[in-house]
Amino acid sequence: MAAPGFDRVGQTAIDVILEQQQRHPVGGGSERLHLLKDVQAVRLFLDEALDAASLALDTAQARQQILLVLGVAVAEIGAGALGRHTAGQYGRLPGTGQSSDRLNRGRMGRMSDLERHDLVAPLERALVVISHPDDAEFGAAATIAHLTGLGVRVDYVVTTDGGKGTEDPSVTPEQLSTTRVAEQRAAADILNVSEIVHLGYPDGYLTPSLDLRRDIVRQIRRYRPDLVITQNPQRRLDHNPFIGHPDHLATGEATLAAVYPAARDHLNFPELWRDEKLEPWKVRQVLLTGVEEPNLWLDIGDTFEIGIRAILAHESQVDQETVADRMRERARLVGEPQGIGLAQAFASIILE
Repeated sequence: MAAPGFDRVGQTAIDVILEQQQRHPVGGGSERLHLLKDVQAVRLFLDEALDAASLALDTAQARQQILLVLGVAVAEIGAGALGRHTAGQYGRLPGTGQSSDRLNRGRMGRMSDLERHDLVAPLERALVVISHPDDAEFGAAATIAHLTGLGVRVDYVVTTDGGKGTEDPSVTPEQLSTTRVAEQRAAADILNVSEIVHLGYPDGYLTPSLDLRRDIVRQIRRYRPDLVITQNPQRRLDHNPFIGHPDHLATGEATLAAVYPAARDHLNFPELWRDEKLEPWKVRQVLLTGVEEPNLWLDIGDTFEIGIRAILAHESQVDQETVADRMRERARLVGEPQGIGLAQAFASIILE
């Protein structure tokens, strides 16, 4: 941040570098600046002068107050500033010793502490809605183990039959589906998951249809979960090596549409209410796996190993020699920037 100075109309001009990928407006006097690039140098005009003395702050402290109010990373502007990146998402904020991720979270919009750090409470029932046998374990096994360890009842809904995931030309879809259903039950038993509902849609062909939405609404109204865990409905374009399975996208989209508003309102799919006597239900929290910008990080240090055991139960799908190391490295990379040894990250949506 350059030293504050007064312009001709008495406002305080402050030069800052904004580092952000979100397209949120930043207010500055009469200006509304949109953060459209990774790094952008701008001049913000404050309506009042920054008076460090009246704030009982020295100059450096006063500048940090500006940083916190604006919710942006601030760096010194000097020669060549436009060609220089600041610390990055997981770097340290200049002069603070704090992780810049604290500000990144703030830039995603104001969220309660609950959204950032916690699961809803009381939490008695959770429903995991995923596309294929093994998706629950790869996305959230250690978190599921943590939940069941706390006494939370966890049930699964698997939308497809899992009958396409093989490179063996001698295996039929029916044979593979039978194998994967058995593997899913074995993995769920390791995690103390209660029931599994297999909707049986053909693997690889899933769309977020009204039929799929109704089938998921049926299970939400049956199990009446406080928490739903499901897959990211948006295709990631952040250089992630996994392009995103279309069944994952369809399951995530259909599940979010089922959570809100369909499961909540009795006139959505009224046959479920009228004929099957399934009363409307309001989910309180949704966690999305596989997201670009999580806002909830859960410590899985105590349940990581049991999560690996559950993943290894999917023998037809995993490399038994390498999967544990790969998952540990992934959990480490997620957790360390948050000060957590091993973590799983989610986008948390609070609906209450």
